[in-house]
Amino acid sequence: MFGEVKRESYIKYDKTLYDNSIKSYLKNTIFDSHIHVVDNTFFNKSKITKERKRERYELSIPLSGFTFEKYYEVFNLLYEDIVPKGLFFTHPLKEINLVEGNEYVGSHINNKNIFGLITASPSHSKDYFIHLLEKYSFIGFKPYPDLCGIREGSPLNICDYVSKNMLYIANKYKLILLLHLKAKNGFNGIDCDDYIHEIYNILENYPDIKIVIPHMGRAH
Repeated sequence: MFGEVKRESYIKYDKTLYDNSIKSYLKNTIFDSHIHVVDNTFFNKSKITKERKRERYELSIPLSGFTFEKYYEVFNLLYEDIVPKGLFFTHPLKEINLVEGNEYVGSHINNKNIFGLITASPSHSKDYFIHLLEKYSFIGFKPYPDLCGIREGSPLNICDYVSKNMLYIANKYKLILLLHLKAKNGFNGIDCDDYIHEIYNILENYPDIKIVIPHMGRAH
C-alpha cells in the first residue's frame, strides 16, 4: 500500500490481458468503495516499535504514503479510459495523526466523484465529529479495531472501537458506519454470533445508522 508505483511493473502481458479480457466488461465509471489515503507526514514514526511492525505489516515497509495523487496515478495506469469515483478515508492506525488525516480527506470531498468517511477513534468527542460534518461533507464513519488500543490478536467487541459518540452522531445525521470486523472465537468476521448480536443491538437502539460491513463480512 505504501510502496512506490513503478510504470515498468505494468508489463505488456497485463495490458494485453486487460484489453482483451476485462475492458469490455467495465462501464465508463468505476466506483471504488474502499480507499485508504494517507500522506507520509501523518505518521508519528517515534511510536512505531518493533512489536508494532510485527503486528502490522504495513508499518514494516518504507512509509512513502498513499495520497490522492498516487491513487489517481495507479487508477489511470490500470484503467486508462475510465472515470474514477470513490469513497475515501485516511488509514486507521494508531500511529497516524487522525486529525490531519481527516482534514486531508475532508478537503478533497466534492460529493461528485470523491466521497469521504471520518476515520474515528473511540476517544473522539461529539463536538469533533460535528465540527468535521459542518466543515466538510462527510457521509459517515470508519472506526477500526486498531484505534481502541487493544493489542493485536486480543479479544474485542464492536463496542470497544465504536463509541457511543459515533453511534449518536451517526444516528442523528443518518450516516454510514463502515464496520470492519476482526476474527474472533475462531470465526472470520460476521459469522461470529457475538458480532451478529452486537449489530442487532446497534440497529435496535440507533435505527437510522446505515451499517456497511466491508470485505464481504470477513476480517480480511
